[in-house]
Amino acid sequence: MSFEIGKGISLKEHIQRCIRGDTHSEWMIFSGIDLTLDMLVFPVYLDVCDLYSDEYGEIEDQVLSQGDGYGNLLNENQLLDIVNNLLSQRHNYTDKELEAALNYYSRYDTFIEL
Repeated sequence: MSFEIGKGISLKEHIQRCIRGDTHSEWMIFSGIDLTLDMLVFPVYLDVCDLYSDEYGEIEDQVLSQGDGYGNLLNENQLLDIVNNLLSQRHNYTDKELEAALNYYSRYDTFIEL
């Protein structure tokens, strides 16, 4: 079982691709603590599609040990839910509000109220 870490793109671009339904990897990783829209996120490509939970744990450990402090990014559905929650509160949210909402959800597993 092997993997490849792809070319990094900004978190903002990744979110825009999620909104358009134009994502190329279901698994994204990042390095850092707080999420910022200009940070790089990296797709992880696996050589197999279906993994058992123990296999996933093994490959996840291998992937996350490749960089300095890599962590799993919120998945596409979570990112879209965060964007939709913001849109329900404010049609023209700012980048700062989006960053705050991403970090709030990442920390507390619930949506921010503006």
